[in-house]
Amino acid sequence: MYTGLGTSGKKNLTGFQDDKIDEIVRKMSETFKTEDRYALAAEASQVLNDDAANLFLTNSYLNMVSAAKVKNAKQPVADYYSSQRISQSNNIKNKPVK
Repeated sequence: MYTGLGTSGKKNLTGFQDDKIDEIVRKMSETFKTEDRYALAAEASQVLNDDAANLFLTNSYLNMVSAAKVKNAKQPVADYYSSQRISQSNNIKNKPVK
């Protein structure tokens, strides 16, 4: 499922290399519980945010939802940081989904 990610993945278009990310991607490939994979994806996103602020580990299943009537939506780390930057640059108040 995650073979396109990591140092040797086809989706690594920039040639980014990080042993921590490769280890997390390996764990994601071996993890069956969805919640555990989400936790690993959040961990990888945080590593990328800490080490290289403009790179995000994402997939096509992540969506941004921002309507006041939407409750209890989970927002991945990378999407949260991206939405905060966009909101600040556009002077729009954007609160994290709770």
